[in-house]
Order: sequence, then C-alpha cells, then structure tokens
Amino acid sequence: GVSVPSDFPVIETAILGETAPGRLFMSSSFFDTGSRSNYLIICENDGTPYFYRKYTRAYLGCGDFKVHENGLLSFHKYIHSEDGFFIVMDQTFTEIDTFRCVGRDRTDSHELVMLSNGHVLLICDHDSTIDMGQYVSGGKPDATVIGMHVQEVDSDGNLYWEWNSWEHLHIEDAVGVNLQSQTVDYIHLNSIAVDYDGHYILSLNKFDEVCKINSTTGEFIWRLGGVNNQFTFIGESTLFAKQHHAVPVPGQQDHYTIYDNSGAGVSRVVEYVLNLKDSTAEKVWEYSDNRINYMMGSAQRLDNGNTYIDWSTWPPLRACEVDANKNRVFEIEVQGISGYRS
Repeated sequence: GVSVPSDFPVIETAILGETAPGRLFMSSSFFDTGSRSNYLIICENDGTPYFYRKYTRAYLGCGDFKVHENGLLSFHKYIHSEDGFFIVMDQTFTEIDTFRCVGRDRTDSHELVMLSNGHVLLICDHDSTIDMGQYVSGGKPDATVIGMHVQEVDSDGNLYWEWNSWEHLHIEDAVGVNLQSQTVDYIHLNSIAVDYDGHYILSLNKFDEVCKINSTTGEFIWRLGGVNNQFTFIGESTLFAKQHHAVPVPGQQDHYTIYDNSGAGVSRVVEYVLNLKDSTAEKVWEYSDNRINYMMGSAQRLDNGNTYIDWSTWPPLRACEVDANKNRVFEIEVQGISGYRS
C-alpha cells in the first residue's frame, strides 16, 4: 500500500464471497467535522489505498470520482456549495482538462458522462424568477425556480447540443414539492446515462420519474413513473420514488437498475425490464438494506453479474456488493465521510 496522512479516513471492509474484479473509487463529499480534508480515493477490496489525492477543506468536497470507458477519470470539484466544475485526469492521475457548463448556468455536481465522440454531457442549473401564483394558490410572485438542462459540450468547451428543461417539463408535475416556497427545486435531475441505442436515460428525482429522451431532438421516447407514467408495472406493490440513480444494465437491452430512495418504504435497488410494445415494466430483481437513506447513492451491475450498491447519506459511507441471489459478498464502511457515489 501507500502511507497516508493522519486525517485519512478509516476504511473498514469485509470480503464475504467472490467479488467482481476491480478497485473502488470514492470521494469525500460530506463530512462529520469541518476540520477534515477532502480526498479522492482508489482502494483495493481489503481497503488498502491504491491512490489518493488530498484537497484542503477550504475548497469544499469532491464528488462522483469515476473511471470512464475511454480510460480517463473525472471528478467534480466544488467552488462553493452551489457551484463547481469537473476535472479530468489521465491514467497517471495527471489533471488534463476541465469542463463547465456553457453560459451563465451553474455546473451541477450530479453527473459528467463522456461520449464516444469526445464530447461530454453535463447537468446545468439555471435559475429563473417566476410568479408561482399562476401554478398554485399562495405561490410567491418572485420565486426562484431552478431549471436543470442537459448540455453536450465538445472538447474545446463549446456548446454542441442542449436539452432545455423549460421546454419539456411542467412545474405542476413535480411530486411532493412545495410550490409555495421562495426557492422551488422542482426537477433535481440527478443522473444521466447513455442507453444501448445512443439515446439518454434521465433520473428526474422530484418527478419520481425515469425517462428516455432522444439524443438529437430531445423529445421523450418513454416516461417511467410519476404523473406522466406510460407503463403498467408488474410485480410491484409500491413504485419507486425520489430515486437517485438510473442506468441501463450492460448487455441486457431494456433492463434498467434504479436506486430507489423511499418509494418502497426503504432504500433499495430495483431492476425492471421494459416491454415497449406492451408498455409494461416488470420487476425482475431488487435488494434492500432495510433503511431509508433519503439522498445520494447509486448502483452498478458488475461484469460477473454482481451488483455494487452505495447506500450513501450522511457519514459514514456504506456500500456493499451482492450476487444475483442477494448474498452479500463484500462490505465497506468509511468513517467520517460520505460520498455522493462510489
């Protein structure tokens, strides 16, 4: 391993069965004390650090540290609690590029996706002053409403394509959002993924919805969950809600895993197979730790069929790997920090 500083977070692991190959990527987004430093960490399954990089507390935390299919790595670096940018590193951990949203929009920390054409997808936060009285009785006449757009940005930082939420999403379709607030976060788009056909899967947290949009026109291809749901669910008694991560299952067309943070009463990972001809969504797998974590978290189907689940909320960071039969084969707990995803 490598020597680590005195404030390096304590990593505790348990290997309980056959795990998928690979190392774990994590970053410290939230802390149990203001004195902690920020870390990017890559570790082995036994918790031994393979790589780390330390940042000072003054610059806040780091988010969504991951490796992309092209071998490059990226993470989000906060400037302050409402804004930041993405840093790209090569396989020597040299910082080689940065990405921000184009224009006056804030670069949201939830997602960066690298595309095969060298472009990236970003989520952009855009504030507008809106008279919410036109939507709800008691709505503020000068409310700040947060729109969230998807931008495709080229390698030179130029805007190539944009999906504008104001053109596609209606404020009144938000579920459980106080539309009488002075600030209305009515979408909370928290994940983007590229599907098998090149179109995009979006997780709309405040809509209780996962949708697929056309990567050229931006139009909806299908909408799953929420008030605009187009599917009949099979094998479900309670639908997902306030989800934080929705991605295609590699190699299984029309299969998707969703990290559901409260729909079924506990946080869980649920896998659906969509029959687009019959408009059905059948639950084919789920796993829960029987707790509600209410924010953050993610799920990743691994090459050997196992599923890695990050149950992140406030510290400590907790994650596990389970096999197809729901047996836990790996557990990790990182004291003092919580990562948005790992």
